[in-house]
Amino acid sequence: MQAVFFLGSRWDDPYIFARYAAHLWKYGDFLWNAGEPRIEGFSSWLWLAVYIIGVRLMADPVVFARLVGLAAGAALVVSFACEMLRDRENRVAAGCGLVYLTASPALAFFAGCGLDHIAWALVAWSYLLWVGRAREITAAHMAVAALGLLVRPEGFLLFVPVLALVAAERFEG
Repeated sequence: MQAVFFLGSRWDDPYIFARYAAHLWKYGDFLWNAGEPRIEGFSSWLWLAVYIIGVRLMADPVVFARLVGLAAGAALVVSFACEMLRDRENRVAAGCGLVYLTASPALAFFAGCGLDHIAWALVAWSYLLWVGRAREITAAHMAVAALGLLVRPEGFLLFVPVLALVAAERFEG
């Protein structure tokens, strides 16, 4: 509900993504201006793909990115809520965490304004759940951590929990 407030927000980044997506679709290259040298001024390859799909499906790809952002935000809240409900030992802390997340203006802002940050939050949360449930760290965990760089430049942070678990396993062994 909060995110509806931010749907009319005007930020540079969504329009930068939209311009690159439109030019990629129209000219087949990452161009800021047609006829000028190729430059890349976007921060997320995955989110650029969202805008490319938006260019194809809608007149305004920013609207499509905002809809995807709202879906990612809703998925994050549902996933987080499911995990908090599983925590039977720390119900108060889990409930407080859930209230904090759902009441956070930051969640609503990033979900509703067409930026890639909410997709990053969903990917990072899902990755941490996956790694946390693993019996051992595999090459797949490392490969998916590397793919995190496609979502946000901060994707390298996904290596931190994996490397910590590998170090802990070796220390215990």
